[in-house]
Amino acid sequence: MNTRNEGAIPGLPDDVVVEMPARIGRAGATAIPTTPLRADVDALVRAAKDYELLTIEAALSGDRERALLALVTNPLGPDLHLAPRVWERILVDNHGRLGRLDA
Repeated sequence: MNTRNEGAIPGLPDDVVVEMPARIGRAGATAIPTTPLRADVDALVRAAKDYELLTIEAALSGDRERALLALVTNPLGPDLHLAPRVWERILVDNHGRLGRLDA
């Protein structure tokens, strides 16, 4: 379930959305707390969350530099020298569907 962290994953901000087991009640979904993540898993989760947050910032602001930074920050994304070409391809392939990033 995607829900606010609210302390369920120690060390992540409470207001970030996490995908994890949750209890569903009248007030909505509540993430089921977990023990602290192993260091390697924690690093991957933080990198993925950084990528997601940068992507959101880019989409809301229309900042293409921020979008390129998000692409490079993605743990599964291209390295720095390939990222500009990948970003240009994303712009071409998705023209008209990128909101403020189309401008």
